Amino acid sequence: MAISYPRQIPNVPIKTARMGLNVNQSFFESSFSRHVSVQSHAGGTTDQWEGMITTAPLSPSQVSEMSAWLISLKGREKYFYAYDPDRRNPKGSASTASSNPVVNGGGQVGHSVQTSGWQAAVSNLLVAGDYFQIGEQYFMVMENVTSDGSGNATITFEPAIRNSLADQVAIIFNNPVLKARLVENVQPWESDEKRMSVISFAWEEVL
Repeated sequence: MAISYPRQIPNVPIKTARMGLNVNQSFFESSFSRHVSVQSHAGGTTDQWEGMITTAPLSPSQVSEMSAWLISLKGREKYFYAYDPDRRNPKGSASTASSNPVVNGGGQVGHSVQTSGWQAAVSNLLVAGDYFQIGEQYFMVMENVTSDGSGNATITFEPAIRNSLADQVAIIFNNPVLKARLVENVQPWESDEKRMSVISFAWEEVL
């Protein structure tokens, strides 16, 4: 059976996970005054999530699964779904049992979005540092989110929206993901005298 991409990361134990937003900007520092001028590019739409995952020691069978997965990505060619493994679900009170939020109004761009479909008049549905997904884009909440009496709420986030949003697109706050690729073409693994292996790989968001 043909492999379907983007792939899910295999369910193996993770020792460490590093993740951050690479802000696309340039700067100039005067050698005389030490004044720094910063220029952000493309309004933040080309800011890019990056990360690195290091597994806990893996058994031979887990190494087989993980190495086959890495090789199947064909270096930087194929894609997989990445995420922050420590924050798969929101710290806020949002629940799919009471909230099914969507984009409220098409054509929105920038660093905030008007939404509807939340549980009405609730504070801290999402809190700063929570992640959510709209379409294929992955965002981090910058300010706590509170709904009004009609279940409407504004979410402020980073990075900026890359493509204007269609109306009524779902806001995914449980297990959001982003599309990623490997940073390096070669992903080696090495076993110790107990035939246990630790595998690390760096990734970057596909823009």
